[in-house]
Amino acid sequence: MSQETTTTSPITREQAILPPPPTSKTSSFCKGAISLQQNPRSLKHALRLQTRPDGLYNHTRLFQCRHCHFSGPSYTSSSSGKKEIISDPTIHISSTGIPYRWTYLAKSHVKTKMVGEMGVTGMTSFACLVCMGVGRMSGVYGGVETLMEHLRDEHGVDGGFVLD
Repeated sequence: MSQETTTTSPITREQAILPPPPTSKTSSFCKGAISLQQNPRSLKHALRLQTRPDGLYNHTRLFQCRHCHFSGPSYTSSSSGKKEIISDPTIHISSTGIPYRWTYLAKSHVKTKMVGEMGVTGMTSFACLVCMGVGRMSGVYGGVETLMEHLRDEHGVDGGFVLD
């Protein structure tokens, strides 16, 4: 009897951000995440800008998914001479050492039913873009760190590039 072993080979940046096939009926992703995957430059098509109170006299602007309660911070950029609202440009580093931006999480989220605190994604679950991109069914991962551990263990993603 021969025993099959599977080896994990590192993936490229392009493979890590591939959108799942549009014909996939088994997708776990929220409709807003799918919209972002298909048109990543159009945040405002998949997300809406929302203002929430922040203390007694302040407010905070967030991007919130149009189909669920997934949300994240927004920033004002004036790099092109005019002010525009952009998503969080910060490169976060997971405990596994994988760098990512908030937009990667926005493309990976599954429908969030509960409103969390601003920018907190610990209550949000995610599906794997890589699994879906190669035609495999994705599990649902309960939080950022669990998703990053899956990407490291199953797909060989390391800190060689930023997921966005």
